[in-house]
Amino acid sequence: MLAELARMYVSYNFTPRADLLVIDDTLANLRLLVNLLRENGYKVRAVSNGYEALETIQKSPPDLILLDILMPDLSGYQVCQILKEDIITRDIPIIFLSALSDGLDKVKAFSVGGSDYITKPFQVEEVLARVKNQLTIQWHKKQLELEILEREQAQEALRLQYQREQALNRVIRAIRNSLEISTVFSTAVTEIGQLLQADWVAIVQYLSQSNSWQPVVEYSPNSDLAKLINNKLSNSSCLLTERLQLLQTFCVKDPETVIDPFNQDLIEQYSRIWLPIPVYSDGDAWGSLSIVRHYSIPWSETDVELAVVVTDQLAIAIEQSQLYQQLHQVNQELENLANLDGLTQVANRRRFDQVLEQEWLRLRREKLPLSLILADIDYFKLYNDTYGHLAGDDCLKQVARALHQTLKRPADLVARYGGEEFAVILPNTSLTGAIQVAETIRDSVYNLQLCHETSPGQGVITLSLGVSSLIPLEAEAPQILIKKADQALYQAKNKGKNIVCYF
Repeated sequence: MLAELARMYVSYNFTPRADLLVIDDTLANLRLLVNLLRENGYKVRAVSNGYEALETIQKSPPDLILLDILMPDLSGYQVCQILKEDIITRDIPIIFLSALSDGLDKVKAFSVGGSDYITKPFQVEEVLARVKNQLTIQWHKKQLELEILEREQAQEALRLQYQREQALNRVIRAIRNSLEISTVFSTAVTEIGQLLQADWVAIVQYLSQSNSWQPVVEYSPNSDLAKLINNKLSNSSCLLTERLQLLQTFCVKDPETVIDPFNQDLIEQYSRIWLPIPVYSDGDAWGSLSIVRHYSIPWSETDVELAVVVTDQLAIAIEQSQLYQQLHQVNQELENLANLDGLTQVANRRRFDQVLEQEWLRLRREKLPLSLILADIDYFKLYNDTYGHLAGDDCLKQVARALHQTLKRPADLVARYGGEEFAVILPNTSLTGAIQVAETIRDSVYNLQLCHETSPGQGVITLSLGVSSLIPLEAEAPQILIKKADQALYQAKNKGKNIVCYF
């Protein structure tokens, strides 16, 4: 398993040419995609039907599949379902290709396991961006799986190696049972302090900015000693710093070797032996596990070995904490990729459907109104034809930003509904309130003054908006709200555009 993950990691991270498989029964589309992707550095294979595709994938699974939906033998939906049922192929990302632009077709594509959806005719920039996006997501997933698996195997090896020590196992269990690094630190110093009869145990972090050592957590039955050490331990040029930075474990019998000579009160009361053990992260000294006890209890080799093993576990806990933080961050990024429209950075259609369903059910229970605004950019096709698709993309971004800035409540949601159409969900909002919000949106977009010289309307970009509002009923579905808003939008378009209508 580890070897397979390593192979995938190398493939995604270092191989310049990802292996793509294009499946389309239309020869012209097949040639277009193959040439486009090869010109951009990808290794591309092509097949023209579902059965041939399944056979090809079983022999040599690709990194990514671009799959046409409408094919004569097996549909793209069927091919996707077969691949997702196979443990070998279920994780291969699939981008559906189709001239079907209806929302339900896209919903079905995602429900059978599709990762993305491209509507024909293709736009070169969109195809390349979506392919790169899916390969990036897959690379991150494989990398994280490899790192987590390696970490789990390292932890298991350490557990088996040191399970003979009952006391050590208590520390290890504490480390493995908690992802809170402060809890792990506290348990470790308490267990080692009680086991080794220590007067003071602390996890001390090295602060490179001030070239000093600061206790993070400590165990001290002897509070006076702890107070002295906390106040006096900051000699930047002492042997302690030098030895710990070299990751060396040693016993301190002569306090003058590690304590500033000016701290005479600490030297005079230091009738103990100090064992500082480095805790390292990524090969460097992160800090130390420092243990102090009376000189009448000399350190044995077993004591030192036990303390060293504990610091190994602390290093794992530190790295594990960092790994989980990284994992959380990547998961958040992946969630954003799944829920945000890549161009406008507002919610995508998938997220819109989720939120609408959630709010419908919630407000049905609470018997409160739910409002929906559908907004469409007027004469946008003419704008694209006049100024080009890049200008059109910039227009979409500015309109989306204006919509987002208009909404004031955290529960309100703006989403790209499709093409140049946007949707706004307004929970617990009456029809009157929704109309006011729609008028504010219309004004904000108009005030952008985005020039549209060929528009038969205002000479600038404008919006037509349809508003619907109702209290959800048990016998109804959210689609009725969409249908009413769509009808209102249709009226707005027919009445001259740049207006708000409601239904």
